[in-house]
Amino acid sequence: HYNKMIYYLAPSLLTYMASNMPILFESMYKSWWQRGAQISKVVFIPDSGGCVEISLQLNDHSGGKDIGIVDSVGKYIRLTVPQISCKSHPFSIFSSPSDPENIKMLVR
Repeated sequence: HYNKMIYYLAPSLLTYMASNMPILFESMYKSWWQRGAQISKVVFIPDSGGCVEISLQLNDHSGGKDIGIVDSVGKYIRLTVPQISCKSHPFSIFSSPSDPENIKMLVR
């Protein structure tokens, strides 16, 4: 009876592993080989319905050109906070041409 249970469990386990293993590998890659960015400033915007502006300082000293942030249309970043979750989430960003090493995003 228990030997046939694998036929019911295997598809679920394979689906779970196929959907979560790429996230695990992406978080390991980002934490071991990419430098990422540091939060330089957080500003609460009054009368905005709870929006917060987060400023990030890039660590690659190339103004974001190596990771394709400055010259792209529809700019976004995938933010990962390893202390909270291994999954990354997309956020729209904006930056100033005069200061390309600082990028900002609005979070609600």
